[in-house]
Amino acid sequence: MIYSSPVLLFTPDVGVEAALLRLADGEPHYMAHAPEWQDYSRLAAQLAFDVVVADYTVVTAEDGSLDMKRVDQLIEEALEANSETRILVYNVPGEDVLHQLMTAGVHDVVRTPLSVEELGLRIDRACKTYAWLAQRNYYVGQSGHIFQVDDIIGASPQMLDVFDQVSKVAPSRTPVLITGETGSGKELIAAAIHYNSPRKDQAFIKVNCAALQDTLLESELFGHEKGSFTGAVRQRIGRFEQAHGGTLFLDEVGNMSPATQSKVLRVLETQEFERLGGTRLVRVDVRIIAATNQVLEDAIAKGNFRDDLYYRLNVVTIELPPLRDRPSDIPSLARFFLKKARFEERKHVQDFTPEAIEFMQSYLWPGNVRELENSVARAVLLVEGEYIHPEDLAIFHRPSQRLPAQPAEEVTLPPDAVVETGTAGEARADTITGAEESVTDEGAHIRGGTHLENLEKEAILRALESTAYVQSRAAKLLGISRRSLNYKISKYGITHPSWRVNRPS
Repeated sequence: MIYSSPVLLFTPDVGVEAALLRLADGEPHYMAHAPEWQDYSRLAAQLAFDVVVADYTVVTAEDGSLDMKRVDQLIEEALEANSETRILVYNVPGEDVLHQLMTAGVHDVVRTPLSVEELGLRIDRACKTYAWLAQRNYYVGQSGHIFQVDDIIGASPQMLDVFDQVSKVAPSRTPVLITGETGSGKELIAAAIHYNSPRKDQAFIKVNCAALQDTLLESELFGHEKGSFTGAVRQRIGRFEQAHGGTLFLDEVGNMSPATQSKVLRVLETQEFERLGGTRLVRVDVRIIAATNQVLEDAIAKGNFRDDLYYRLNVVTIELPPLRDRPSDIPSLARFFLKKARFEERKHVQDFTPEAIEFMQSYLWPGNVRELENSVARAVLLVEGEYIHPEDLAIFHRPSQRLPAQPAEEVTLPPDAVVETGTAGEARADTITGAEESVTDEGAHIRGGTHLENLEKEAILRALESTAYVQSRAAKLLGISRRSLNYKISKYGITHPSWRVNRPS
């Protein structure tokens, strides 16, 4: 049992806290104890508690009857500090009192006589409920509405097609398989499906199938009974039960063992299962959304994945494009991550320079959106000025990950034409004032991005030569900023003995 959230326990009985901590059995936890409700303000000022547990005696009058004023005070102060705090009252004596507490706003009650094991399970469940409520709030947009498809950043044709599929499949209970490379945003799409479905007010439970060994994964998914295996000292509620009425997201589903695949298939077919070591059937109502970065057809051919499970999961498949295939989305994504990092790091970074945007759009992004977020966060943390330049990005030092040149139609430039580029991949014919020689020989042919870059480098060299390598004059001649020219000089490795950086010390 893991108390995964900070818990505040109100009881005059110090033995209850000791017993609950023994149930945690060394697992990570934080539990504070106070004998009276009056200590709440002092403790809440030190830490935000996700779960508040109160002995029934804390909310009773001197004659032992329920004091509704104390109940209202407990609820009001707890929810004022955190609107999603889960409130649990134990040692409740009867049905009438139970009904009064639940009507007042208490989230859960435990009847008397007290079972510490039962109380521990209820606290554990409250912690998990708080966790997914907090996660749901993470998906609430600034406008205050629950996470919508429109909140996902992306305007490329590929992503618009994904959004259309999400909108169509979300209202149903059909299983969905999301495919795509690592870091491409599969979990975000799964969340969009859930929070735009009729199940949006129920749990959205996530399991990373690649992070756990087979036996641990089975216990994580289906739970286990006390004594079912060595170390199973108490009953465990699995993820399927926790997701009852909601959605279970199975990430990296291709990493499940054949035995686990068989059990998951049974749940998909019958919506029932047995806990490990148990004999009682547990019925659930769960929608499955699975995701993988593997080609499951290849895994089936190799005997590593069940074809019947694949067909069950593959009712609807949503394929996420890698970031390198939708460079038009990069500026919006980068600026979104910039705002997020700027807030978290309390840095006054305004924006990216055009050269930085250009560079990011020309990068391969093997880590996809996750790599972009990390790169922006690092740049915000380390940058000194108000703008992020290409050299402020860690990816600037990975030239092997630049986008390959794309084939282009054959283009013939006139003999007096040079190329000026202001954004990635754009080129236009223009004449450099004062330049006597043409950039290319008459009739020169250009094929692909590499030739365009060579042409750009040649234009820069010509401008520098015509201005005696004075960069400010060359930038003016080219019609670009000094900083942009400096970036391109660094990009192409252009140098000259007159520059201070090349003078011997």
